[in-house]
Amino acid sequence: MKDDPSSAVPVEQRRLAAIMFTDIVGFSRQMGDNEAHTLQLLAIHNQIIQQAVAAHHDAIIKTVGDAFLVDFPSVVNAVQCAQQVQAQLHTHNTEKERTEQIHVRIGIHLGDIVQQNGDVFGDGVNVASRLQTLAEPDTICISHVVYQEVEKKLPLGTVVSLGRPKLKNIVQRFQVYVLLPEQPIAHSILSRIYLTTKQYDQAVAEAEHAIVLDPNWAEGKAIRLNPRYPPSYQHALGLAYCQVGRYEEAITAQKGALSRNPNFFESHTCLAACYSMAGRDEEARAQVKEILRLSPNFSLEIIETRAPWKDPADGKAVLDALHKAGLK
Repeated sequence: MKDDPSSAVPVEQRRLAAIMFTDIVGFSRQMGDNEAHTLQLLAIHNQIIQQAVAAHHDAIIKTVGDAFLVDFPSVVNAVQCAQQVQAQLHTHNTEKERTEQIHVRIGIHLGDIVQQNGDVFGDGVNVASRLQTLAEPDTICISHVVYQEVEKKLPLGTVVSLGRPKLKNIVQRFQVYVLLPEQPIAHSILSRIYLTTKQYDQAVAEAEHAIVLDPNWAEGKAIRLNPRYPPSYQHALGLAYCQVGRYEEAITAQKGALSRNPNFFESHTCLAACYSMAGRDEEARAQVKEILRLSPNFSLEIIETRAPWKDPADGKAVLDALHKAGLK
């Protein structure tokens, strides 16, 4: 009796590979704000990545929206490709308006991959994807096994250890490193990394170092040196006012941020807390509705996990204010 072709077991190909996973920062939000313009930026992004991959003789396994999954036979090639991508994006972003810039996170891991029915799975893919989410914008996040392979073979620039973070759905814990771009941007990103990990003194020192290296660097002195500043600048100003209890000034700053980008999520969150703490309950509840419109699954637990408060009492005050406004 002849075999039934429909009952054949799918062919599985398993091998060791270096995997690079890339993702555009804020892509979904940008699509919501201006789909046509974002698709134009996506085309530029795709061309930059495709050229870098071709230069290193490697293969794009898969693309999902703005994300690229690339397979390399060598971790050296993978890191060189990632460095080229970030360098070319940095060149693209120079002198561009904020809305014209493209910022990417990249994760790289060496591990088993399985190719089956035109799709790809396995440890290499899963870990590279999780490392990408750890990376700050414009940086490359690599696993310990990748770092061991390239540390003496490539100029890596500024390298920061993130310790052994817990990666979602990954049992094994290992050392993770971030490769930073050129100064003073490197010190700014390092400042944000330290802030996220609640190493506050180091965060301040790195931010100050960035300004010392370039006193006219607009990211360091923000609004005064950059009249076309993005909404994040006024959002940061509003956070500072909120921190010291100057809620009306905080509200004004956050409204300024939203005038530049009505869907700037962080400002809606801060605005809801400030309205609540200022006793403007109806406006606070309206902001919570807007928060949930933009992110239906957003919760107090997410804020508590991500926000780098130095004093727990400050965090509790914000969480209580948001809870009072209706956020669960």
